[in-house]
Order: sequence, then structure tokens, then C-alpha cells
Amino acid sequence: MKECVSLLGRDGYSIEDVDKMYFEGRLGEVVDRISSFGANENYTSVDLFLDAGRLMRGVLDSKIEAKIEGEDSVKMINLAVDSALRVCKGESSVKICSHFVDVLDRIKKKYILSKNVFQPRDSISWKGFNPEFSYVSAKKLSRAFSGDDLLFLGLGHGGVVPCLDVFSMYEDISSSKNSIVYPVRFSREKFEDPYPMVNEKELEYLVDVSRDRHVVIFDEDSFSGITARESAIFFRQELGKSVNFCANSGTCGGLW
Repeated sequence: MKECVSLLGRDGYSIEDVDKMYFEGRLGEVVDRISSFGANENYTSVDLFLDAGRLMRGVLDSKIEAKIEGEDSVKMINLAVDSALRVCKGESSVKICSHFVDVLDRIKKKYILSKNVFQPRDSISWKGFNPEFSYVSAKKLSRAFSGDDLLFLGLGHGGVVPCLDVFSMYEDISSSKNSIVYPVRFSREKFEDPYPMVNEKELEYLVDVSRDRHVVIFDEDSFSGITARESAIFFRQELGKSVNFCANSGTCGGLW
């Protein structure tokens, strides 16, 4: 099994850095911050990874609040995921951010850059971001699925950032070449989401890409197991196949 390095932990993740989680600003500010990576010596890879998660959170919330459906909704989410992964893997943040804005402009969705993005300080979630936990999750997934391709559904908001880390490490240590990560908002407390917030076109897309991939739902932590069970039931029914759940920490953490 090949070794891998956590994208979140390159500059030294610390449990004491929980204050880094807090952010409030426009999605456009998040894009500008990401674009500055490399030019600002105080902007670490941990900051970059958190902003990559905020980019995905902002697009997720904009899709839902603006009731964006059809092909554009899937295109927006995949654009956010691709941009987040590429900048975290070391590609030019300036070029990627420019492409991100250009695509939004082309599909007439540039207005979402004014969307407010809020991320609270959450010490429990921050523990679930721990790169050591993400590495353990990636190894468990690699063993369980023998390196096969996965459809990795990262539950937002909390699971968005560590899902990128686990997904990236899974790719590094497995033989998977065609795994897909797709974030889904299911925030039972903050937004009182009654179920995973995916529209009809997104479900069509997920049904299609799940045909030759194992489905894994990921969250950063799981304590009561309610979100895990409800999301698993939802996707098992909608995708018509078995679904696994994985969490980095919590009393109901692990892979099951």
C-alpha cells in the first residue's frame, strides 16, 4: 500500500488552532483569499484547505437558496469540487480561481460571489478534521473496497473539508483512478434540512455515476448516528444500491 500525505496537515494541524475555523464574508472574498496562496507567507495550507471547504459550502448554499436546478446545479458543484481539490494539491491558485469565476460568468451564475459564507468555531468538528483520523479512514476504505472506485458523498457542512482530505488520501493509497467526490448539504440542526438537499438533476447524475462505483457517505463525526442512518436510507432508496457510511470520529465513527 502506497503512503500518502494529508493535504490539511502539511503545515502542521493543531487541535489548538480551532479559531481558524471561524469565518464570515462573501464567497468572492473566499476566492480572493485562495488566489493569494503563495503570495501571502502567513496563509498556510491549513488556511487554504479551510477556504477550499468554504468555497464548496458557499456554492452548496447558493444552489439551494437560489433554487438553481438542472444541469447548472451539477456543473456548479463539480466546478467547486474540482477547484478545491486542484488548489489543495498544489496547482496554481490564481489560474484555478480565474477559471472558477469565468465558468460562473459563462453559465450566468457569477452573482453567487456576493453570497455570504459563514463558518462558526466548532471544537468538536475541528477534532474530526484531524489528518491522523482522515488517514485512518482512508486506509479503512482502501482495505474495505480493495482500492475500487468510489462515489464519495461528503455531508455538509461539517464533512466537506475532511472529506477532501480522506478522498485525496484514498486516491493516493489505492489503485482508484475514477473515484468521484460530491458534497451534499444535510444540516439537520443549522438549516433544519429534512433530508439531503439534492435536486432531481443531481439525483440523475448520482444514479448514473454510482453504477460502477461503491457509494460511501462521509461526515467528519457521528455521535447519535441519526444523520448517518437517515442519509444512508435516503441514498440507498434513491440510488437503488447498498450504501456505506464513514466518519472520522465520534461514538458512531468508523466505517459501517
